[in-house]
Amino acid sequence: MRVIAASGLTTRLRASLRSPAAAPTKFSGLWSRSSGERGQITAHTSLNLTSALTIEFWAFPFDDIVAFPVLVNKGAVNTAYTVLINASDQMQVTIKPAGAQVDCADTVAVTRNAWTHWAATLDGTDLRLYKNGTQVNVVACAAASTNAGDLWVGGSDSATANAYAGLIDELRIWNVVRSQAEIDANKAVDIAPATAGLVAYYKFSEGRARTAANSVPSGGPGSMSLQNSDQWSIATPF
Repeated sequence: MRVIAASGLTTRLRASLRSPAAAPTKFSGLWSRSSGERGQITAHTSLNLTSALTIEFWAFPFDDIVAFPVLVNKGAVNTAYTVLINASDQMQVTIKPAGAQVDCADTVAVTRNAWTHWAATLDGTDLRLYKNGTQVNVVACAAASTNAGDLWVGGSDSATANAYAGLIDELRIWNVVRSQAEIDANKAVDIAPATAGLVAYYKFSEGRARTAANSVPSGGPGSMSLQNSDQWSIATPF
């Protein structure tokens, strides 16, 4: 249930996966060892979200191998919606409206080698960032620009420029604005794939494979293609 992008050792993973208690419990994902190993979701109109958007996932970052590693990105970096680790080592969501891009970042550095749940919402007025179910920042932001490009996970449209070193699990994309209470209550549980507003839900539970299925019923994007790596399974922490 985890996407892993870029380098790390199996022994290091097995040791670090014991924490934290709040981490998701199903465990299978993409094992990657170098840049270019990332997930690609073919462009779909349901992902062209502009003014009602929620992105959420669990992340387990290792040490960065490039500057500005990207965890989730629509089209080219910073042209629609992007989640990345910024130059201050903080998790950041960036939205590109009609004017200048808008950044909303955590106020502290990311925690390495541990699970953290992240969520970002855009309602056409404000852009909010949540960490482990608690809001950590909010900035004014208009609707995002429409971008018809592919969605990338654990990297960007560039094979090497924005490679993320770490794991991603339970990626959910919504065409509605989830509340703080909804984000917090559901961050560490399986949710029904037919939940209203859920567009894409990648659990990464396939084991060793070259694709990760979208659990949402028909009408949304298809499976995620895993570039240059396979998913893999390991013991569980749900």
